[in-house]
Amino acid sequence: MADYEMNSTIKIIGGESQTIHIILKKNEKININKNYILYASSEDLDEIIYKNVDSLIRQNTQSSKEEPLKKVENESIVRLKNKENNIEYIGLSKGGKILKITPILYSNLYVKMENILAFNDGIELLKDRDIDLKMNKLIQRNNIQFGLKDLMDMYLLNKSEFCLVKSKLSSNSQIPKDPESLSLLNLSSYINDFAYISGKKNLIEKRLGENETMAIMANGLVAFEQSITFNNIRKTEKNNKYVNNLNDIIVEGPGLIIFELAERKMPMSNPMGNRVFIILTVILFLVEILAQIFVHYNLRP
Repeated sequence: MADYEMNSTIKIIGGESQTIHIILKKNEKININKNYILYASSEDLDEIIYKNVDSLIRQNTQSSKEEPLKKVENESIVRLKNKENNIEYIGLSKGGKILKITPILYSNLYVKMENILAFNDGIELLKDRDIDLKMNKLIQRNNIQFGLKDLMDMYLLNKSEFCLVKSKLSSNSQIPKDPESLSLLNLSSYINDFAYISGKKNLIEKRLGENETMAIMANGLVAFEQSITFNNIRKTEKNNKYVNNLNDIIVEGPGLIIFELAERKMPMSNPMGNRVFIILTVILFLVEILAQIFVHYNLRP
């Protein structure tokens, strides 16, 4: 088993399936996704929902003319703080490899919310309404050719939430493009801002050149730089052997993408017949719910 020392308070433990081990001394704090808590030293840590934690948001950065970037309001993202004299620790895991993100090394990196494990107070997560709309529209499928369970999975997939992972320091000032203009003190501050992300398995990083394209599975996309553009695969009779418009999308550079292995859904052999079956199943399910409600209210004393 590998054990990698990242700094004095954070370690990544494990080989293929990794865990991030965070040590908190008195008054130290960390932001985490509490869905991935594997263990904790005690229940004494102070918890605040991330959206209620004060942070500086860059005022002059907007995702559209209508709405600026907003702080993420996900209830699972919380800040933990150790207010006691003793040392506390907590472990988080999503089951796969863990990757450390330093925002200064990326150009406006968007990360899927469900892949974020932890980040320090120097980082802020910003919700971009335009990005969410674009990504959810991209992943939607006009031709439903899946079973009922797969249909529900696709519905959840279409609700995927990406957020901009950004340093608070860069929210109020531009990072100098000239390396000589960046002092060692400022550089150290930027480098100390971190976020840890994880997939269910290995994470793959690929930097695409200008106009370079590749096909990846839509539900395997973990993160991408803002310069990346996306397109659906056109539905043809020839593209169902190894890539197709139901599972895959086209990504085009320049920019970095991070993705992981995902489950490939196979279309049913009779999509029209199964579509009718799905519709009838949903109707019967709704009728059953209405019947239960009717019985409940009419049998009350």
